[in-house]
Amino acid sequence: MKKIISITNSKKLQSTLLFLMIFCANHSFSGQQNHVHYSWEKDLHIAYNTPFSYTLSQGINWQIQNSQDKIIKTGKGNISDFIFTIPGNYEVDIKTNENSEEQGNIPNKLHINVSAYKMEFIIPSVKMSNIIVGGKSTQPILLKADVKFSSYDGNPVVFDKDITCSGVDCTIIGKLKNGPVTLKQGINTLEFQLQGKAHPDSYISFHLININDEIQPYDISYQIK
Repeated sequence: MKKIISITNSKKLQSTLLFLMIFCANHSFSGQQNHVHYSWEKDLHIAYNTPFSYTLSQGINWQIQNSQDKIIKTGKGNISDFIFTIPGNYEVDIKTNENSEEQGNIPNKLHINVSAYKMEFIIPSVKMSNIIVGGKSTQPILLKADVKFSSYDGNPVVFDKDITCSGVDCTIIGKLKNGPVTLKQGINTLEFQLQGKAHPDSYISFHLININDEIQPYDISYQIK
């Protein structure tokens, strides 16, 4: 009996530790929603009218230019909360000191694609029609979420992205209940039909994927039983 209890506790501990790892990883993804990027990234995608930051050392000079090679911003050190108000392709030229230890560790150019669509899941609005039970199909469960959407030209756009899941042996995906949805300016409500199963005694998190393929995590606050 003691051995069984020990094994059970060990599994619960592993599940808890995995949940903490998932939580940290997911909120690293979530940080990308704020568009804080790091010096090893060189191909970036963001939405228009979204603050953009990029981590650089204090002694590094940079300049941002648009697709017409017009310089629109220059600076030194970190790029902090710069806003691209117009969609399109941009480049950031980075100039390092030849004797700097960072030479070769960071790219000389960043390529930034600024999307004409901006979409954000409103996490407090997320609701599920029932709890998830380990080992059982989630087929009857609906996940509902409000999203805030805007487009540069004010036109609607068709959205058709699935929800994915992270966690021990989690096979759950969420598909839009009524197929592709046309997003209009402002608040839109989406309903996803869940499919698949979650492992008993596990913690899981859903990845809500927006129109720009950016991930916002939604952590299930309870342990799956």
